[in-house]
Amino acid sequence: MKKIEEYHHGNLKGLIEIVARVVANQPNIVNDLNVLHTSMAVNIPGYDDRSKCFNCGRSMKITVYTADLLDALLILAMARQVKENQKRLPFTEANKVHIPTLQATQGVLKRQTKCDYLGLIKQPENWRGSGYWLLTGWAWQAMRGEEIPKSVKYWEGHLIGRSDETTTLSKMFQTHTDLVEHAIMKSKAIAADHRAKYTDYNPSDWASFGGYINNQNES
Repeated sequence: MKKIEEYHHGNLKGLIEIVARVVANQPNIVNDLNVLHTSMAVNIPGYDDRSKCFNCGRSMKITVYTADLLDALLILAMARQVKENQKRLPFTEANKVHIPTLQATQGVLKRQTKCDYLGLIKQPENWRGSGYWLLTGWAWQAMRGEEIPKSVKYWEGHLIGRSDETTTLSKMFQTHTDLVEHAIMKSKAIAADHRAKYTDYNPSDWASFGGYINNQNES
């Protein structure tokens, strides 16, 4: 016997019917959508609850990822490796970094997922599971000292927007430097001092370093 598929009907049908009745009883309500939505909230449980979808119950929480020091250190370490690779390979091939064996701390290496969300690194489909990642156009822009969006917003794993506020690698490094120097001045314990990892970073060293592969900025 063929298995009968079952489907959840959701709440949209009921919503449409309620809207139809409200508009039929108060035709002028269509000229004031705020009143219409207020009426919907009164008639439909959960309609005005922004934390979840009244129809399917799915969380509507937006996750914000903000670029910080460890993200900058991962980009810097990868860029250095790409530059080293370019001594024997063209850029497209050189821009392929094996993150698990990259010379960086575990705290930095664990930022690969976040840097992916930020659009700074990318793993083409045919590299899945290999450990290899490439630096995107956003990352090279940051390496050259140019501004990039400071944060990104995601919902259900989908990018929904980048912040208008921007940052640079230098700003991220300077923030850490200021925190460490302030702690030293106040004779406070320093959780981690990463200054030595970026003291030789100079945006001008990367000004003419470039080369892009297709879709590097798409993330």
